[in-house]
Amino acid sequence: TAVACRECDPLGEKPLQGGMGQLQQHLRLQHSGLQLCPTCIAARRKFPLELETYTPQGLAAHRAAAHKHCEFCATWFYAVDEMWSHMQQRHFLCGLCQAAGTPHLYFKDSAGLAEHYAAQHFACREGECGESGLVAFASEQELRDHQLERHSNKMPRFKKSKARQLPIDLPTIMPRQAGRGHNATWRE
Repeated sequence: TAVACRECDPLGEKPLQGGMGQLQQHLRLQHSGLQLCPTCIAARRKFPLELETYTPQGLAAHRAAAHKHCEFCATWFYAVDEMWSHMQQRHFLCGLCQAAGTPHLYFKDSAGLAEHYAAQHFACREGECGESGLVAFASEQELRDHQLERHSNKMPRFKKSKARQLPIDLPTIMPRQAGRGHNATWRE
């Protein structure tokens, strides 16, 4: 399709030979700084003559209303599904928070997620888990179970018995005073 200026050639009868770059330059120089949305251009979902022109302030408002933005990369996306795809591929989601009801808590990189795990969850600091910083659990009991399963071979023998302590709360049983012998009963 023809790349033409919708301001001075709305029917596209005099296409510009230099493509979208020349069109952007033409708008800026010939039409008081007007510009096209770079996100709309990159998405290629509209023909060049269908693209709106904006003042710098209008472009900022258009982007905020029509597009999604990755705060980590300062990258704009045409639609929300493109942004979520980017977030899943490039950034790190806290699955523990997601499972607890806080959706879409992303971190820029693995270091940010590891820091979050250490501060907000129960991070494993043993062996490879501790080196990566990316193994964490929602509860202290889950962490203990993990440590027993994955790291107990590194514990000294005396510690293994302490690794899984089961709290047992048994009632105290007192003998009944009346009646001794084979008819004695017990009570709590």
